[in-house]
Amino acid sequence: MRGARRITHHSRVYRWRFRPSGIESSLSIVRDEGGASRLVIRMPTFLDPWLHFPVLGMNVPEVMTPAFVARALGAAEARGWCPDSRDGDFVLVFTGSHFQLPVEFQELEALMVFLKREEGAPQCIDVIHRLDLMNIAWRQAKAALEDGNQVLALWWAEKGIRVAEKDPVCMGPGMNMRVWFIREYGHQDDHPVLDTRVLVNRFFEDLPWSPKEAVQAAQSAKERQEQNLPPVQESNVVQRHIWMALRRLKRIKGHLPSNEWDKLQPWFDVYRDLSAPLSASCSSGRQ
Repeated sequence: MRGARRITHHSRVYRWRFRPSGIESSLSIVRDEGGASRLVIRMPTFLDPWLHFPVLGMNVPEVMTPAFVARALGAAEARGWCPDSRDGDFVLVFTGSHFQLPVEFQELEALMVFLKREEGAPQCIDVIHRLDLMNIAWRQAKAALEDGNQVLALWWAEKGIRVAEKDPVCMGPGMNMRVWFIREYGHQDDHPVLDTRVLVNRFFEDLPWSPKEAVQAAQSAKERQEQNLPPVQESNVVQRHIWMALRRLKRIKGHLPSNEWDKLQPWFDVYRDLSAPLSASCSSGRQ
């Protein structure tokens, strides 16, 4: 930049290219002779910085808001974008005595790389790693909500749900995230997060019992428990699935379209009969 002191240190530099033009941009944390730290982001002036900002090679324009960048780097102040007449780049300079390493950029990279790979084939990773990736998205969604950015919050939520729902063990937390946002913003047809029909269809997938049969199974389980008999494991798994799915659906009852409500009404009618004997066995495994 014009008038800037000589740069003596680069702690980290990220570079990416705009596709399909191949134009390179970069992000770096620098320290000059006086010891002042600055974050410098360079990109071509003919692009709108906030609308066309790929992150680490991924085209994710919704993510790169000023609040995200400032929070990611612990920046004290954002002076804003300004053209650098020397080389024709946009330069964004954050001033402050100290910058944290951009952990949020690294988390974003890990999440997006994982999703890109999983588009080709399911990734074999352990449950803890998958849940960690989902939690990255959840943290970012909550931060976006705190910034008042609903679009960005839902964008992150969709990424977290995609990670979780690819694994049966992690499916519950993913559906819980979906329920949370539906309660916050309501139902929206064909929305990747807010469509309540996804939860309804998931409930009816491979459902082996009618409401009456589910009540009978719950009563049988209660009787076996009272007689100190071992539970029927397969039956208990199905009962737990039904109870937890209905519990989620009851939390969004007010947002269900009328036709979905009609399909679920017979199950809501027997929910109390199911929850009483099952609540104890489900409480230890709630997601």
